[in-house]
Amino acid sequence: MNERRVESNGLSFRVLEAGGDDPLALCLHGFPECAHSWRHQMPLLADRGFRVWAPDLRGYGQSDTPPDVGDYAIEALLADVDGLIEAAGARGRTTLLGHDWGAILSWYYAMRQPDALERLVIMNVPHPARFFQQLRTFRQLRKSWYIFFFQLPWLPEWALGRNDAEAVGKAFTDMAVHTERFDDAAVRPFREAASE
Repeated sequence: MNERRVESNGLSFRVLEAGGDDPLALCLHGFPECAHSWRHQMPLLADRGFRVWAPDLRGYGQSDTPPDVGDYAIEALLADVDGLIEAAGARGRTTLLGHDWGAILSWYYAMRQPDALERLVIMNVPHPARFFQQLRTFRQLRKSWYIFFFQLPWLPEWALGRNDAEAVGKAFTDMAVHTERFDDAAVRPFREAASE
């Protein structure tokens, strides 16, 4: 894997890349993750003939972090996805892969820009219509408590960032099915990205 900077939508994105020239597999990470999340999938996709890009999304890791809350509206984030596809010269020849928050962006991008994509791969997130239907139930509201927590000013940043982003590391080590795969070396990039 190589690392490069990609200028798009007025921002500079850190992008991990692997593989050849075409078609593009654009991999969007979840929260509290970063491009490093795709380190195991990128070689497989490259072996299948894809040029693979895994960016740190806006506000994550080593990509630019605009200062205003409004800079993170869904429209701005979708413009980032569109800009990355344009920067790669891959409109209509892109497989968009998304996990967690990246999957939400991928769903919305595919619904708004279907002609820009060849394929869509969603991991761990239902279609938005189904999610909002379930959000009306107490069971799903209880499982989605963190969405509301992250709407609070400054408290989430403080809670996740203190002690060298220890809570981010614990999100991986304490919740993983295979905790043995998440030693300190594996979670360090996520903690560093959160600290940025």
